[in-house]
Amino acid sequence: MKKIYFLRHAHSESNAYIEDIDRPISVFGKIQAAQVAKDAFDNVEKPEFCFVSSAQRAQETAKYFQDIWQIKNDHFIITSDLYDFQGRVFRNFIYNLSEEWQTVMLVGHNFAISNVVKYFADSHVDPLAPCTMVCIEFDCKEWYSLRKGTVTNIFLSKL
Repeated sequence: MKKIYFLRHAHSESNAYIEDIDRPISVFGKIQAAQVAKDAFDNVEKPEFCFVSSAQRAQETAKYFQDIWQIKNDHFIITSDLYDFQGRVFRNFIYNLSEEWQTVMLVGHNFAISNVVKYFADSHVDPLAPCTMVCIEFDCKEWYSLRKGTVTNIFLSKL
């Protein structure tokens, strides 16, 4: 059994003078991230590894989850592979995860994360709003063999 927690970053600042990769989450996004992290902590098991887009807003969002789950820094990996907006690179990243891991969290961006969730989910999931987390379980032993999985939880900001 493999599990993936897909998390779209929280609401970000919309400042035209900052490079896209450097945009932080907004005050509203910080409230979203704290709330969804708490909901996830209360309802699903801690992931073994958390892989996070290299964008500032994804890292800031993921930090709330790292703190509440007490994920060690060597299990909290920043990668440019998840700074993807279509989903192909994102999906390839999943297929190449280490087989020793059973549960991982991936923090990324729309439209990639919505496309990947749609690709893997056994049921319809709307495009992910900021700071939405979708948990999918897969009945397989190898990441490279993932097909459709079962959506077990969806955590949305209540704001």
